[in-house]
Amino acid sequence: MNEFFVIGGKTEGFSWRDAAIHRVGSEVNVEIAINQLRNEGYSIFYVSRIVERIDDNVTGE
Repeated sequence: MNEFFVIGGKTEGFSWRDAAIHRVGSEVNVEIAINQLRNEGYSIFYVSRIVERIDDNVTGE
């Protein structure tokens, strides 16, 4: 799996109230998402790689 979350904010110090969150499937799409967020006025970015999904670990017990 090679997925990422790209999170942008509009205020210094970051606030979830004005956040934008994109889930993308490749490093190329990370760049596209960041450029899109910049064009929408976002400037604070967090990029997080998804290592493993929580629901993939559920055993159903």
